[in-house]
Amino acid sequence: MSDQALKELRALREEVAELRHLLANVLRLDPDALLSAPNAAALLGISTRTFYDYVSQGTIPMGRKIGSRRRWTRQELRSAVEAVPSPS
Repeated sequence: MSDQALKELRALREEVAELRHLLANVLRLDPDALLSAPNAAALLGISTRTFYDYVSQGTIPMGRKIGSRRRWTRQELRSAVEAVPSPS
């Protein structure tokens, strides 16, 4: 491979890395981004098991099914957390 081709390849790799980084940031900030149960649990600061317990109790909504997996939006999670009464 020529030196010019290697330079172009490196430049493309850097662009791809930057785009991946930007996309990851957008997904983190997008309230409509779909989160897996482990990611949703991490966002809430609870274990995945506890997250599923809350889902089965109805504290957290069932989310939406995509194929065989369930996903939740940040807005769904925020609404669920806001609906839980604070301890007095």
